[in-house]
Parts: sequence; structure tokens; C-alpha cells
Amino acid sequence: MINFLRGTLVEAQNGMVTVEVNGIGYGVYVPSSLTGRLLSPGQEIRLFTCLMVQENNLSLFGFFTSAELDFFRRLLNVDGIGPKGALKILSTFNSEALRLAIIKEDVNMLISAPGIGKKTARRMILELKDGLMAKGEGIDLTHSSDLDEEEKDALAALITLGFDAPAAKKALLFIPAKEKDNLKAGEMVKQALQYLHRQK
Repeated sequence: MINFLRGTLVEAQNGMVTVEVNGIGYGVYVPSSLTGRLLSPGQEIRLFTCLMVQENNLSLFGFFTSAELDFFRRLLNVDGIGPKGALKILSTFNSEALRLAIIKEDVNMLISAPGIGKKTARRMILELKDGLMAKGEGIDLTHSSDLDEEEKDALAALITLGFDAPAAKKALLFIPAKEKDNLKAGEMVKQALQYLHRQK
């Protein structure tokens, strides 16, 4: 297993880089958005990597951060998403935007990635949301700019009841989006309290 590469950047093309390590040039598939953040050829870089073995083909996928690599591996666990598909998703969204879309069940945002239809988007939400919520990932839990007015009112009520802001916001985000659209702040508070009590 190759966990990371640290070496000299030889070249960067859209979707692939060549990194020289001890005289060997490794071709690494990367999110197309990453190539714009790379240093100039000749500079040292480090990529967190995942080696994929498919039939007679070995492919190396690389990311700037271990968090991006972790999300890549999570996506591979979703039925219907392969390595190239996961890479396209991470080329379309940064990992924070993708986590937020999954947690908030934003199907319309997810299907904007190439090759992702509504069925696959819903599968991503179903299979990944709980794991992301359990780790408290995917959203800045200390600010409320991503909440609508009813959610903000519910958040304020939960804080008044003695819950800290991150825990209260996490509980609100755990309410399915399709239900939340029809709920007033008071009903959101009731559902959030049920979630918070289950966590004790």
C-alpha cells in the first residue's frame, strides 16, 4: 500500500500529475480542481494516496489532505460509484461543500456532479449521512449562516434550553430535509430534543 508520496512535481495536466520520487516518476490521478493549486514543476509536493487494483490495471489517486482521501474512500463504498466517479465528484465539490450537501440531503446540488443522477445522489445520502453526522463532520457547527429562518429560531430555542450551539445545530441537521421543509421552529425543536436525548 502506498499511503503518500513526497517528491518533485514533474508536470501537472488536467486530472493527472507526475511526481518523481527517488528517480521514479509516479503518475497520480487527482481532482481536476487540485491541479490549479499545485506548485510549479520542480517544487516538492506531498500527496495522500490510494492505490486501486482493477483487473490488470494499477491506478494511483492522490489528494492534498488526508480528509480528501478519507472522503474519496467513503464514496467508493457507495454502490455505483467507482474511483473515476469519486474523483469527478471531488473535482466538482470541495470536501466541505460535499459534506454539507449530504448532511442537508441536497439532491439538486449532488446531481450537478458529472455522472451523478438522483438515484445515486439519494444513495450517497442514505449511506454516508449517518457516518458524517456521527463524526460531527461536514459543517461549521458554530455559525448559523447555512440555516433558514425557522432553523435559526429553533437553534436559538435549543440554546435557551441549555444546549450548546454545536450540539443543537447538529441535532437540527439530523432532521431529514424533506420533513424539515414543512416544519415550524417549534416542531423542529421537538424532533431535535428527541435526537439529543437519544445521544445521552
